[in-house]
Amino acid sequence: MCVPRDIDSEVSGLEYLVKRHKDKMTTHECTVQHRDTKKNKTGVRDRARPKPFSGSNWIDLVTGVNKPWSFRIMVDLTNRSDKERANSSPRADMFPLVRLAYGCNHTIVIPVHDADGDNVRCRWANGSTECAGVCRAFPNSILNEDQCTITYSATDKIGYYAVAIQVEDFRSIGRTPPLSSVPIQFLVYIYKSSLPCNRVPVFLPPTKSDKTFVTVQVHMTVTEQIVAKSGEENTR
Repeated sequence: MCVPRDIDSEVSGLEYLVKRHKDKMTTHECTVQHRDTKKNKTGVRDRARPKPFSGSNWIDLVTGVNKPWSFRIMVDLTNRSDKERANSSPRADMFPLVRLAYGCNHTIVIPVHDADGDNVRCRWANGSTECAGVCRAFPNSILNEDQCTITYSATDKIGYYAVAIQVEDFRSIGRTPPLSSVPIQFLVYIYKSSLPCNRVPVFLPPTKSDKTFVTVQVHMTVTEQIVAKSGEENTR
């Protein structure tokens, strides 16, 4: 992913459209377009309207080959009235590849958090500027927008699927316009397994439990031990 380096801290509204054209796994080029917003005659700031870019070269997917793709980031850098500073966009710490066994029911959890404590929701990406050729390219999957989870019964074809999600933060639980919209795109690989569906890897002590909060001081080195047991008997 490309990160623009010419963002002016005085910009009050900003909308990015970032496009990556991948020729090889080790090389890529990015195009970023942004425009500072300006006040109109009424004093209200207009949002930027960058034009979309075109490209392709997702890896071969079950839903097609040479699929074009794009992603779109929207942030508003005006000071929030409730925080007296600019909004912090939500984060989604997601693996780029999720492996799911064929014939089993699965729940994919998208770990999201927001530094401002805002309400965070997920939605399917839409349109050419957010997802291009991989919009809703994970058929028969169900997205829980409030919990940011995807449930899926892996009974379709074996292979790779692309998932395009927008993670957005809101001031309240109500259906108000989002403060920002951040893309998360990853691959799901459905594979054939000889193990029963209930034979899944599990974490064992002394591994910390899920969603454990750990405070780390600056310049402090932290070492943790993680122990897991695979679905095979007597295998760690």
